[in-house]
Amino acid sequence: MKIKCDISKNYFSIYNETLNVARHRQRIIKKGKANKLNFFPHLLLNFTLWFALAIIIYLVTKPCGSCSTLFFSLIVFFDLVYLIIELIRFTLIRYYRHTKCFKGECLLDEDGLTNDSYYDIKITFKWSKIKAIVIKKHSITILTDTPFYFYFDIDCEEDILKCVKKYSKDTLIIK
Repeated sequence: MKIKCDISKNYFSIYNETLNVARHRQRIIKKGKANKLNFFPHLLLNFTLWFALAIIIYLVTKPCGSCSTLFFSLIVFFDLVYLIIELIRFTLIRYYRHTKCFKGECLLDEDGLTNDSYYDIKITFKWSKIKAIVIKKHSITILTDTPFYFYFDIDCEEDILKCVKKYSKDTLIIK
């Protein structure tokens, strides 16, 4: 069955959920449940915690002089660089998806998942390579045992679950 997906109407929410699922794939597969926090709140929380840690270290070591100021500056600098890199990465991915019109399609059949939306390169993942299907509020993420993952709008949930029940009943489905 061909699964057609258009993620243009809710891209930010879908990608936010999917990126978090992809980053924590091993933990999600191992525990069988997805964490509640999405990627950007998680990113901002990390930034805030590192910034607070830098302030605490600075205040504690303030009597030492310039060494504490240098250490504080380095922590804040690297924290900001990390935040900026992630935001640029998100922007570049959004730009790439925008040029692709936010539309794609995958084929789910007895062979597994087949995708040819990337420059007409056909990629097939057998059902044994698909480790989990994570269903969240706005997105569905298909995790494989490779660095590849696929994400869809939640509107495709019924079609994907129908294919999983038909072709691979032992695939882990996490809600």
